[in-house]
This record gives sequence, structure tokens and C-alpha cells, in this order.
Amino acid sequence: MDVKQFFKPLTFQFGSKWWIASTKLQIPPEGYLIINNKDNVCLGILDGSKVHDGSTTILGDISLRGLLVVYDNVNHKVGWVQSDCIKPRRVRSFPFFEA
Repeated sequence: MDVKQFFKPLTFQFGSKWWIASTKLQIPPEGYLIINNKDNVCLGILDGSKVHDGSTTILGDISLRGLLVVYDNVNHKVGWVQSDCIKPRRVRSFPFFEA
């Protein structure tokens, strides 16, 4: 089943406050939908509104496929860039989201 015929990409926007540059993460339909062998489709993102302050969303492995993710624990940042894991490319910078 080609889910791109029926579903659009999801876009998450991080850091929309006036002093933080906005960073976006776009996930294609195959990155947030789970399709079984009978072509049943399930949403691969759970409602996180009951966690923390109501604004928590957890993105798991299905949503991060095709991305190279960098965790900067010292500076409390997460960055990502599109990547073909079979043939990784050299990247000079990542669009970081500052927590």
C-alpha cells in the first residue's frame, strides 16, 4: 500500500519562542504509520498530553528512520539531518533544537 496517496507528511515545529530560532522536523507518512500484511494502518504516535505538562510528545524509532540524530548532552540540544544510513554523508552542521 502506498500511504503517500492518502496521507500527508507531519511537521513538528520546535522552539517557536521569539528568542529561539524555530526548527522543523517533517515526517513522511511511512514514518508515522504502521502497516501490517493485511494493509491495515495504525498511527505510530501516541497521545502524550497526559504526561508532564501536557506538551510532551515522544517520537520513536518509526519516526526517526532516515535521520541521523545527534544528542548534545552538555549543551542540552538535539539535532537531526536527513541521512541514508547505508551511505552516510558528511555533515558540517545540524539544525539543533535547544531545550
